Amino acid sequence: RLLCYKYWILPKEKVTPKMTLGLIEEIVTGNLGFEKLLGMDEIEYVKIEDFTPNFSNVKYKKLFLERLQNRVEYIDGLYNQDILPIEARESILSIINKVK
Repeated sequence: RLLCYKYWILPKEKVTPKMTLGLIEEIVTGNLGFEKLLGMDEIEYVKIEDFTPNFSNVKYKKLFLERLQNRVEYIDGLYNQDILPIEARESILSIINKVK
């Protein structure tokens, strides 16, 4: 699973370090609920007020797809012991294809 929560709709405010630490604490204690992003099994997110994913925003959607493509390129550049399972790359490509 790919988890993400940051910079959803290019908001004026950014996720603060305090918010991030709070989310990490809730993950560790098992008190944080994740929701499927656009109904996809491959990616989940945490609902945070004022940070709602907005795929009707063309700028947001473009940025989201660019960032996922960057991850695919990073995976493609790994070698030796750093290589990730092929499923990691396939999962990200699946998300890209579904969001397009």
